[in-house]
Amino acid sequence: MMRHLRSIMRITRKDKVTNKEILERIGQPYMEIVRINKDLRWTRYVISMSPDRLPKQIIYSQLSSDHRKRGPLVSGSRIPSRET
Repeated sequence: MMRHLRSIMRITRKDKVTNKEILERIGQPYMEIVRINKDLRWTRYVISMSPDRLPKQIIYSQLSSDHRKRGPLVSGSRIPSRET
């Protein structure tokens, strides 16, 4: 999207204009602000859900205090045998 806006506005890399400045020139909000607003809207939606819904349970859950051991996860079917 930014490449197209730069092309339309005839701004080259030599002009050293930031993406934020381009968005300000055309009157569009900066992308970080748009993302934050969408996240807040989704969070408000999840908070209004009933307690038995999975997204709400995930947001309000806590991580266990136990740490897993270092190294790759080992599944029972993928353990190589040492037999030769």
